[in-house]
Amino acid sequence: YFPYYDKDLQLVAAKVRGVKDKTFVASGAWSKGTLFGQNLFPTAGKYITIVEGEFDALAAYQLTGSKYPVVSIRTGAGSALKDAKVNYEYINSFETVVLCFDGDEAGQKAAKEVAELFG
Repeated sequence: YFPYYDKDLQLVAAKVRGVKDKTFVASGAWSKGTLFGQNLFPTAGKYITIVEGEFDALAAYQLTGSKYPVVSIRTGAGSALKDAKVNYEYINSFETVVLCFDGDEAGQKAAKEVAELFG
């Protein structure tokens, strides 16, 4: 169960992962949700890392010693640019944006597109 919050920190949607068959089911006002984890970290700071998935966000946060914000795009590489544009002000409030997308073709394409958005 992965909760998604809106910009006012209200729970608006959730994504539920089927463990056995690796399926995802989303419910709620999905279009109102921000990046996964965004509700946990205030705007502005030195670093923010953006990853492709919720489990990636949890792992990256732990990997960085739980010192810097890590958020995830909502529905994979295909939505990365859209999610980054919608949450531009939040992401751009950090000094350094670290993109850590998957090494496959879709992930690398998304990383380039999002990187261009932030210069």
